[in-house]
Amino acid sequence: MSKTKVCVMRLLFLGSAALLAVGIAASLVGSQSSSEGKARSIVDTINLAFTPRGCFGNGESSPVFSVMWTAIYTLNIFSILYLTIRGFGENDDKSDRDDNMFNASGVVGAAFFLTCVWPSLFSKAYREDYRVESWPLWFSTAVSAVSAVLATVGLAWLHPGLNSDRVLGIFVGVPWSIFAGWMIAATGIGLNLAIANDNHSEHSRDPKKPSVEPALAALVAAIAAGLLGSPVLAAPMLIVCFFVSFTWASGIAGLLSVLGIIAGSVRTALV
Repeated sequence: MSKTKVCVMRLLFLGSAALLAVGIAASLVGSQSSSEGKARSIVDTINLAFTPRGCFGNGESSPVFSVMWTAIYTLNIFSILYLTIRGFGENDDKSDRDDNMFNASGVVGAAFFLTCVWPSLFSKAYREDYRVESWPLWFSTAVSAVSAVLATVGLAWLHPGLNSDRVLGIFVGVPWSIFAGWMIAATGIGLNLAIANDNHSEHSRDPKKPSVEPALAALVAAIAAGLLGSPVLAAPMLIVCFFVSFTWASGIAGLLSVLGIIAGSVRTALV
């Protein structure tokens, strides 16, 4: 391979690492700019059946959000390190997708960047009179949805499960898949909260009715996992199902997530 092509490939990998790093840094800063107490109060006020709480639906405080974001940040930091190492060490034509890698990193970086505005926006829904403002819930859900779309598009650009570069799939595809899957799950939960809040039907301590929105989000994640050959993409919703009360909706969401993992695994195996 010519020296010019080697140089270009190195720059593309280094540029990919930089784009991803900017997005993650912005997301980390944004996560520190909101009140966790307000967010918890909002969730407790609406109190949906599918709202993540303790494991298997026990308790009012769920670790699933912190666990998922810690995993996402940690794994994607390893992705940055991997891309940086490839950028400084690339000297042969292992992959013909380096330009796609750069484009995909820009899209995923933008998805991370969007998440920096979500915490403060969501917290604005809190009111001290035990009411929840509607517009911040809808806007924060829209932000989650756009972020989910961008992350999935970036993943599709890379299509890690169908890429001959398996190492790239492990160090980049898996972290991106978890991020995309989590944003799809978060969009389903946010949509559930926003609709229930507008209906004013869940502002009580009565038994909560299951909602279909998270199940639809699980279906979207399962389809994407199968098409992209990325079984990990369906895993976040499955994890969430262990942190909510069991209803027909959470059961369907969990089943669809399992089917998505199977479909993604089969799709990858057939390549």
